[in-house]
Amino acid sequence: MSDSKIWRDLVNQAIIEEQNALKVNEALNTIKNCEHRNISANRQRVLEILRSKGVIDVILNSLLQQIATIHKPSVLQNPAYNGDDVLLDCNKPVIRKGMQTDLYLSNGIHNTALFVELIRGRAFIEHLVNYDDYVKEEQGDVKSSLIVYMACGLHRFRSRDIPYTSEFDLQEVFPIQLTADDVGTGSDRTTPQQLLLAKHPASKLVQIVLISQETNSSKRRLVASTTVDWRRHIYTKSHSSSESWSVLLSLELQSVDPDSKMTAGILDLRLSLIWPRDSPHPSGTERSSDLHDVIPPPLPPEVVDAHFVLESARISQREQGFTLYARQWWKEFTLMREKLFSHRMIKLFALDENSKTQFVCNFVHPLSGQRILETPTIAARFVSTIPCGPCRGLGGGLREQWYSALAFVVRNRGDVHDHANLLCSLLLGFGLDAYVALGSRQPTGDLSSVTATPNYHAWVVTFLADSSTILFWDPVSGRRYFHQIHSGNRTHPYRAIGCLYSHEAFYANVQPTDLLEQCSFNISDPSLWRPMSRDVIASVVSQSNLALKRLGEPVRNLCDLSDQCESKLRALASDWRLAHMHSSERSQWQWDTKLSYLLTPILATFEAEQLQPSGRPTAIHPHSPNEDIETELNLSPLRQYVQEGFTFKAYPIQLLHTNPRRILETSLRARLCREILTCRGESIRLGLRVRVYSYAEEATVTWVMFACVYKPLPP
Repeated sequence: MSDSKIWRDLVNQAIIEEQNALKVNEALNTIKNCEHRNISANRQRVLEILRSKGVIDVILNSLLQQIATIHKPSVLQNPAYNGDDVLLDCNKPVIRKGMQTDLYLSNGIHNTALFVELIRGRAFIEHLVNYDDYVKEEQGDVKSSLIVYMACGLHRFRSRDIPYTSEFDLQEVFPIQLTADDVGTGSDRTTPQQLLLAKHPASKLVQIVLISQETNSSKRRLVASTTVDWRRHIYTKSHSSSESWSVLLSLELQSVDPDSKMTAGILDLRLSLIWPRDSPHPSGTERSSDLHDVIPPPLPPEVVDAHFVLESARISQREQGFTLYARQWWKEFTLMREKLFSHRMIKLFALDENSKTQFVCNFVHPLSGQRILETPTIAARFVSTIPCGPCRGLGGGLREQWYSALAFVVRNRGDVHDHANLLCSLLLGFGLDAYVALGSRQPTGDLSSVTATPNYHAWVVTFLADSSTILFWDPVSGRRYFHQIHSGNRTHPYRAIGCLYSHEAFYANVQPTDLLEQCSFNISDPSLWRPMSRDVIASVVSQSNLALKRLGEPVRNLCDLSDQCESKLRALASDWRLAHMHSSERSQWQWDTKLSYLLTPILATFEAEQLQPSGRPTAIHPHSPNEDIETELNLSPLRQYVQEGFTFKAYPIQLLHTNPRRILETSLRARLCREILTCRGESIRLGLRVRVYSYAEEATVTWVMFACVYKPLPP
């Protein structure tokens, strides 16, 4: 059946429904007495009537719900998708026999490699809310881009930005070298048997995350997230494929919206294993006449099936055993002081982005900062540059949803527990004894309105040296606080603590009180902190793929990014001033380049003070002789620049994005900023400086300062 016939049948089925049929007949009756010569005008009138009555939206929603059924995902044994808009033929993969050697050598690969070829996406319809969105997409008016991120062990990949439409082509190939460390063997070369028996779960699983980014606001949204066990697909399905050790898949991606049961879309991809040549280091000019000569034969299907049956049985047994243990542990825990513990923040499980129940320890794993993050303090600052916000469902309701580390960093937004999990992983990577703490903060805290649970908070606790020094790390602000037990001098915003957890341990607070001022942090005492079995935790966490194994590099060309953002922001601020001053005369004021440059060291000081242990950053209120000298060096040129009789005003602000329009909208909420941009007087000079910082991944922090120097008008 042709595609046009399918669409006609679906439209007819929607129209003949009783409610829709009545509205369609009513629309047709309105044009019975109209001039039949003007067919185009009559057709347009009918469409307008149907739109106003909601018939077109109903029909469109009905069609969209059927798209996933039309393109039912399966292993494409005989691909025959003939969409007119698709430029890539699945029967002609990017990884072809003649290209294998070139890809192999150009990527510097000398071991067995897994090539993941992203082909196209189909039936991505969540962004089509109504008929207008469908029409705009058909006209090429696309306001968002789509980015595909992929991780496998220590390998990280990012696709190019493509228009986010219902159907899109990717044509991206990502090579993953399967080294001896990944497979868990001591040999430089790997065999099919060794790959099948690989012990490290990181080498078995490929995580794919799709992100949409709005063009105007740069806001990001998680479209879908999935994990693929490439061994199960290649070993079990490549027998029926036209090429050995290669399989073509269509993955049905579920929506990450907790209130939606829809399919996010279908992603077509190809998985291919390429084996090393006999010569481990072939030269660039040397070429194999037939790479298939060194490809090992597939393993017998009965052997492969038996292996995966046993593996599935072990996984099921391990999960059932942990569930039984957790239930027994919780039962014994609640029997200790049933009424006392009912309101404590003790959380064993959480829902990930795919609404799958996960043990909280799975979200934490030691993560090396490598050469990207060189100190724990810089790591804390990096985590704080990721915006904090809860997951929101339909109707604006808050949902508690924990994100895997990859989904969190590429989405560039998450709740407080996502920040705490990532920060704890980074501190563990530095060798610190770190734990995520779940509890509550003071009711006056500034985060109570942006978390899923009022006053609920998560932070990181580190024990230094002999565990006598306890340090609290706020993952959202990046600040650190020294904690002293039984001290009336509170320096941190936290109130109570319910539990501590890491990748190796889980402790529940069983003390008579959960108030931090009266709690002991002797976690080795089971009468104070009830532990879970470390062996049981290790058996579960070792098979998890939620934590990040490698950190991404920071945003490059920050100087160019700062210049571009500043230039656009200056133009927007000029337009705003002209609109609100009700005058097009610009000869009375100007943007001063020198004044703008003098603001640079002040912004640098603001960012440097974010790395201090605690307290709010105040660039003009030093706390030590060295800071006094630094402040004088920064402010002295500015004092000399402002002449006697002139007034100087400045407004600094920190934002976690680089969108000029959003920066101006946020800044104008402050009265001081509005006063600067609407100042009146003689010899008005305006200054603007933008400085963008990035520590890792695609997270950025932008410091902006508006300033003005003018001579007040005489009264």
